[in-house]
Amino acid sequence: MLEQSTIVAFAEVTGDMNPIHLDPAFARRTVFRGTVAHGMLLSGILTGMAYDTGLLGENILALESSEERYLAPVRPGDRIRGSVRISGKDPGVSKRCGRVRWDVKMEKIRDDGLPELVLVVHWNTLVFKAAYLKA
Repeated sequence: MLEQSTIVAFAEVTGDMNPIHLDPAFARRTVFRGTVAHGMLLSGILTGMAYDTGLLGENILALESSEERYLAPVRPGDRIRGSVRISGKDPGVSKRCGRVRWDVKMEKIRDDGLPELVLVVHWNTLVFKAAYLKA
């Protein structure tokens, strides 16, 4: 579950103090009708979810690009979940690394129990080939 304290901590670290994220009175007067999480916070949470599953780690040399599409707001108290799939591979980048394209999604669970897609991300990464990872 996403907590307002996480949103506040992200704002403090990044300096993004937009009141839509931090000021409930201000945010109630907007189209969102309440505070919402930073989009980049959600992208970061997806990265952590992928790392927790073991998909990201020592195998990743570099994130080459990240393309995000934010589809719906995520509010404090929302339950969120992520999913990831590999959508493309290019093993021929170099002798030691290849390229992997990842399709990553975040959903929030609505009050009726149904998922709602809130974020779609495409990552392009350079990955070490297995022979060059430490045993």
